[in-house]
Amino acid sequence: WVPVDQQRPFAASLELVAAMAHVVPERPVTEPERMETEEDEEEKLEGDGEENNGNAKENSEKYTAWKSLIPFLYDWFTNHHMVWPSLSCRWGALVEQGTYKSKYKVFLSEQTDGSTPNSLLVGSIDVVKERVAAAAHISNFNEDHRSSFFRKGKRLVHPGEVNKIRECVSCPGVIATHSDVPEVYIWNTETQPSRLPAETRQSMPDLVLVGHRENAPFALSMSTRGYSVASGGQDHLVLTWNMKDYQTTLLSSTAKITEPTSAGRSSWNSGGLGNANLLAEVQGPKLDPQSRFEGHTADIEDVEFKPDSEVELASVGDDGNIFLWDSRAGSSPVLAVHGAHGAADVHCVDWSSGQTHMLATGSADNSVRVWDTRSLGGSKQQASALHTLTGHSGAITSLQWYPGSSSILASGASDALINIWDIHRVPQDSQDGTSALVFQHAGHRGEVTDFHWNSAEKWTILSASEESDTGGGTVQVWRVNDMVYTEEEKVLAELQTYRSQILGGADA
Repeated sequence: WVPVDQQRPFAASLELVAAMAHVVPERPVTEPERMETEEDEEEKLEGDGEENNGNAKENSEKYTAWKSLIPFLYDWFTNHHMVWPSLSCRWGALVEQGTYKSKYKVFLSEQTDGSTPNSLLVGSIDVVKERVAAAAHISNFNEDHRSSFFRKGKRLVHPGEVNKIRECVSCPGVIATHSDVPEVYIWNTETQPSRLPAETRQSMPDLVLVGHRENAPFALSMSTRGYSVASGGQDHLVLTWNMKDYQTTLLSSTAKITEPTSAGRSSWNSGGLGNANLLAEVQGPKLDPQSRFEGHTADIEDVEFKPDSEVELASVGDDGNIFLWDSRAGSSPVLAVHGAHGAADVHCVDWSSGQTHMLATGSADNSVRVWDTRSLGGSKQQASALHTLTGHSGAITSLQWYPGSSSILASGASDALINIWDIHRVPQDSQDGTSALVFQHAGHRGEVTDFHWNSAEKWTILSASEESDTGGGTVQVWRVNDMVYTEEEKVLAELQTYRSQILGGADA
């Protein structure tokens, strides 16, 4: 293994990948045995009628070609069908380390049609370790079946649909959620009681962050250091809170959920409520914002704290602008890029944790742009992107840098693709990012709603999509074959080790 920024990724030929996939020592992995619950039976009944839906797209030439290449493109892959789509997916903490697999907590959502409540799901995923899974195992799956590597744990009945989930790195198990309301909900999933499948009674958030005057459905971030939360809304405001300001046992895994007293609550902000009836039913202690930033002139689509900072953050929105904020400098932006993607809306933003002056944005114009914040100048600066990455045919819906990298990032889009890029492959003094495309995941059959790199597993992604043909959703876990991104010389040297096996014992 070579550190990410020292690698020279290359598009390995299928011949090399295919040869390596069949000769590297492997231990076939069988799906874990599990006891079926009433919830499993319920999902089976709901899913039976959907088994033949979506066949047209499944049998499309592109999808069929991708599926045939799974053993060559991936070291590990599993597909999980959901009756309802998940608009957000996040890795949680490592739960158990085994010899051949590791178990991680995951956070998912269920966006229903209103016939059943929207849910926040806390479960686990078994991730098979590198070069362990048999090629035949990862390629044999049914798109309409649940993966037994996914296991449900708790189910929370969420007040409204779950548009976005973000986890607190400093306190695993604590997450924030956005819905179609002005408030942000904070949940300690370690102590929240689980709702049975038939229950419709709403779960009560541990803390409700108030301050937006209008709905804040999408822009949400939690700092990687400390306990800060940031949100952007349709009121054009960016707000931040620090959960430490609420003196409670919220951040303790032993906290108990109790009804708050009126003395422990801040007042509701009643201006511009988009769903007053729903909000009136949501109970929980309230917390007012610590900082308020103004500058956007349209809905804010995404916000992201700078790595290891609770005071610096970036936001993007439908005004097409990028704003950088610092709570120590007041409520106005410290840096700005106007019309970052021309006249197009900007949907997402992320900082590189490898070099924190690097920033990436994804837009409705189907492109990803990479920026060096050191060259942005003042608050009215017109700046040029370092790179424009083109390779999607739909609007960018999600974006994230590879953990610890200053060159590798991934983007998901409405074209059902997740692209992985390496900007170090772009020729010097060139803004054309076409050559930066390293890998394309074509396993989803509908719009990619979210994805998340696993920070502890190399080149491993959790991704989710909405299947328009079935009305359901798909969640996948996949690890890119290391021959796709490892230095070519190293791959050839390893193949030489297995030369006789590749040639079937023939005299070379």
